Amino acid sequence: MGMEGGINLYAYVGNGVVVENDPAGFSVQFCARPVCDPVWKPKMFCHWFLTSSQCGCIGYGQQGVFFNCEDHYDGYKPNCETVPTTPAQERCLCSLAQNALKGWKMCGELWLPKGNKSGGYDWNEHNCQHFVICLAKKCNINYDFPPSLGKYNPRVW
Repeated sequence: MGMEGGINLYAYVGNGVVVENDPAGFSVQFCARPVCDPVWKPKMFCHWFLTSSQCGCIGYGQQGVFFNCEDHYDGYKPNCETVPTTPAQERCLCSLAQNALKGWKMCGELWLPKGNKSGGYDWNEHNCQHFVICLAKKCNINYDFPPSLGKYNPRVW
């Protein structure tokens, strides 16, 4: 855009260059939706995942790492909040998630489907919430997970 954009070079982010991002540029969102499991009722759990303008939905579940947004919704509308990231951090998220899908270790763990002999999804120790936090830490995203996202509490482990 350069000087052609006018005298206010930061108008495209409402003068909030530290906390806002370019609406036509990169975007990452943290999302959570309820998980209703008959074993755990009435306690409400949440499925966490990220959405990225570069690589779609990024998450981890019983089937392993996956990128299909519909698989993350499972009939529920998620609550999402924008996560301040740079283009490099967003590329990092996408790259690390792709590598985890290929079976590479991340945060000392293999992110495999449930029931895999080498490890895999576990409700308590190795789940979607751990995956999202691991990605954020590895990509140096300083974000207070989770934000307040509506009627259900995503802080429940």
